[in-house]
Amino acid sequence: MPSPQQRFAQAWERTQVELHGTYSPDRVLALAKYTRETGWPHIMMVLLVTPLPCLLITVLSDVFPLEEPSEGIKANKMFQVRQYYSYVVMSFLCAQQFRTSVRALPYPNWRVARNTVVVAALTIAVLYGYALWVGFPVPFSIVIAMPAWVVIITVSMAIEWLRLIQQNPGTGTMVINTVKVWLCEVLLVVTYPPYFYVFTTLSKTGQMFFASLLPVIKLIMRNIFTLTVVHLSDEMPEVIVFNSEVFNALFVSYCMQNSPSFGTTLMVTAALLIQLAMSLRDVNDAVRRMEQIGRQLAHEDVYNEPRNATPKSSVGAHVLTCLERAESMILDQQDAPQDQGIKMALTNPRRRPSVKSPDKVADTCEMNGKMVDEDFNFESPPTMRLHGGARIQPAPENAMKARDSKAVTATSLQYILEVRRLLYLTEFLVLINYVGVFIPLVFSIYMAVMFSLPNRLYYAQLAELTKDELYSALQNVMFNCSLKLVALVLLCWLLQHRLRFSAIHQLAFVLEKQWPGVQTKICFWVFYNVQASLQHHGFDYTFKFGWLNEDPTSSMSNSTNT
Repeated sequence: MPSPQQRFAQAWERTQVELHGTYSPDRVLALAKYTRETGWPHIMMVLLVTPLPCLLITVLSDVFPLEEPSEGIKANKMFQVRQYYSYVVMSFLCAQQFRTSVRALPYPNWRVARNTVVVAALTIAVLYGYALWVGFPVPFSIVIAMPAWVVIITVSMAIEWLRLIQQNPGTGTMVINTVKVWLCEVLLVVTYPPYFYVFTTLSKTGQMFFASLLPVIKLIMRNIFTLTVVHLSDEMPEVIVFNSEVFNALFVSYCMQNSPSFGTTLMVTAALLIQLAMSLRDVNDAVRRMEQIGRQLAHEDVYNEPRNATPKSSVGAHVLTCLERAESMILDQQDAPQDQGIKMALTNPRRRPSVKSPDKVADTCEMNGKMVDEDFNFESPPTMRLHGGARIQPAPENAMKARDSKAVTATSLQYILEVRRLLYLTEFLVLINYVGVFIPLVFSIYMAVMFSLPNRLYYAQLAELTKDELYSALQNVMFNCSLKLVALVLLCWLLQHRLRFSAIHQLAFVLEKQWPGVQTKICFWVFYNVQASLQHHGFDYTFKFGWLNEDPTSSMSNSTNT
């Protein structure tokens, strides 16, 4: 009977989405090539440039000087311009998300631009009508406009793709999966802002304990996102991390800035340290499994293929990394699939079709919980089991070659699969920690820039802050950033030390090769969170909406508090 600790570990592992996926062989080859050919200056440029677009488009929205919302919609013409700009940005990002998720359907850039400006104009017209009817600011204007915006953008997508979807039935599933991502993003929108409002109403002690719910919300959202774009298995870490993690990191930053208490900082720090410890444990377990199979593979290489053995005492000899080794094995299997199939057929002809694709064999073995299907009946060469110089009469040459090739193939498939699992895990972890580093950094830069702009008066988190209070709050945010930086450095050091594998190259690989998807999500969430805290959007979680009952010339004292 498992102990409570074992049951907890099993329950934990079931909820960790990073433990339940693998790289595809093609992605392993692409990462190996990128790691081999990309230099450090290029890597650093990718890491530094990635956060800039979201910061640029967000700060640009506040270049437009705004008027007091209490002066009414007629006096806030510049806000209408800003709002149009906002919906142009969000509509473009939405269209881009569909383009990157459903690559089988064409959507030319000029049509994206045309549809974006039309969708934004129609949405602003709807909002203007709401303002004339209900009053300005429209309560929860972003949420109120969401149904109209979704309908308008859905119609534009249907005009572009409906006929193509009917002609290509498989693409319908891809579109539905992307819509699932959309719905999950809406769930994020309606989950975190109420949480933040409740957080701001609590005492310091209450905030400390309420902050412990953030990791729970993040864990739930991670698992929900895994049910979405299942047709993009290689992109799944990016989809999950740059939605749930970015949104969570933004609200952690807001909480740390709004409540710079020692208790809240301590609770957030404890959660980060626990997450770091569990992540390093998962990596160690994956590395240990891979090294165990690697030793078995090296043993077989020495006995079966002496020319492939790595010289351990040669000065300057290059020892293959796990990524290079997996790349070599995958290429060998791709170069000679027919020869491998013939060898397998000699041993078990009725299983011949199953060995045409090494990737499918590995996936089948993984699903069955075994690395070798019993029908293959693999055996190790007798020499592998002997000790102390004992001898055995060798089998005929042809039979020995057949057994050797089977044993090497089985272990190779197992090794490749473990490497694929490890790479999937490490991609998740480096992305999570990178997001934890750059989101607080972007948040701090944005707050510092906004503090010097006139529109800061209309943001609840900035309106009454002094310069000293701002710097004190940002120190708290940057402390959280430094913890994530330490976690990222530790992870990279562990992988470099144990496997001579550069996690930084893997991070840059994802950021560069999946640039459209990464930028779509980062820009959308950073941009949206800033808009949601502006008074002119009418966010009032007390649901009193006092400005609607006031005289138009009165001040908007009971307006937004997010």
